[in-house]
Amino acid sequence: MQVLRDGRWVEEDASILVPGDIISVKLGDIIPADARLLEGDPLKIDQVQLVFLYLFVVIFNLLITKFPVFGWL
Repeated sequence: MQVLRDGRWVEEDASILVPGDIISVKLGDIIPADARLLEGDPLKIDQVQLVFLYLFVVIFNLLITKFPVFGWL
């Protein structure tokens, strides 16, 4: 992913991004969930992974609440 560092664009892995980094996004890029769009064309986002993760957390929390034995997982 392209990141603006020290006034120039460099290729960096998304795992080393820090708050305040400006990134350039292209088709197929996987970007951090908390990235903000500063300018550009409208985006179409595939959020299916986020939805399933959310559902997993909700179901897991319900299991722990109703059946404390699941708390050891």
